[in-house]
Amino acid sequence: RVVPVQPWDPISISEKGLSYRGDLWLQTAGGSLTVVNVVSPDDYMRGVLPGEMLPFWEIEALRAQAVTARTYAAWKQSSASEREWDVRDDVSDQCYGGHSAETERTNTAVGSTAGQFLFYDGEPIRAMFSSANGGATENPGCVFNAIRVGDTWGCAEGWSYLSSVPDPAELAAYDKRGANPYAELWAEHFSGGEIRAQILVDYGVDIGQFLSMAFNESAGGRPISVIVRGNRRSVDLHGDQFLRRTLGLASTMVRTAPF
Repeated sequence: RVVPVQPWDPISISEKGLSYRGDLWLQTAGGSLTVVNVVSPDDYMRGVLPGEMLPFWEIEALRAQAVTARTYAAWKQSSASEREWDVRDDVSDQCYGGHSAETERTNTAVGSTAGQFLFYDGEPIRAMFSSANGGATENPGCVFNAIRVGDTWGCAEGWSYLSSVPDPAELAAYDKRGANPYAELWAEHFSGGEIRAQILVDYGVDIGQFLSMAFNESAGGRPISVIVRGNRRSVDLHGDQFLRRTLGLASTMVRTAPF
């Protein structure tokens, strides 16, 4: 365990080029080293907020993000079980830059919302957020937690506070800017042979010559499952796993086009 000389002094990690409030716990397992920053919730938030939202944005937006991110961390902590840590410091949970990331405006937003969380039935909600949603939010039960229903996939119950709702402001922002500037950056091209090979590797199924692909979509417009047809057989695959893990796409809000 590494503790600062004075409680208010940050600890620097030269390999990351960052300094952190609180203590550091060092753990070794299987030949690898895990470093855990043990820090108070609001000190943690001071290092998270500027990583998730630009400090010069409107103060009320920063305050709202502070409450959301604090709630997400509490939800992760409540589901940590036997883990020695609660949240990762990157986009797999929340971007956390420690003391080095702090700014005056984001610290003000954190301080003015201290102790504020979002609850449902007495528990912190799974306060998921993103920089963009493609024009509609999503029920996690349709994407991350989809369940097998007969020969296809369907939406799990999910959480009532995370239902799919349209976001016209998002689409209006794209209309104002013109074409989505990330469309080409996020575009991927796959041949039928590549799709066949990836399905064989990940699922152990040879579909034969690729014929077509169809989506079983949720109300939010994201594939609950992907039906891939070949001349030998067809497969109905979990949408999120196939699109993001097998094909490596950045999002499940996808459209296909021949090329």
